[in-house]
Amino acid sequence: MGSQKSANTIAITEIYDPSVDQWTTTASMATPRGFHAATLLNSGQVLATGGTTFNINGIINSCEIYDPSTSQWSSLTSMGPKARL
Repeated sequence: MGSQKSANTIAITEIYDPSVDQWTTTASMATPRGFHAATLLNSGQVLATGGTTFNINGIINSCEIYDPSTSQWSSLTSMGPKARL
């Protein structure tokens, strides 16, 4: 989910089904991001947090959650101040 292609981040997401060894493209995240954290929650939803956009304002402080029952991403509230490097 998300990543870097050339010098740009992408919002494309895919789901892997190991039973058939197949990737399926699903809804894109609202914010293209790379180097973010992704966590599978007990509910089956996936939480994507933080990351970078690889540009001058690069640090992302937003979160999104993916719901497999609707195949949609939803934006969550900000994580607070952006990290400083």
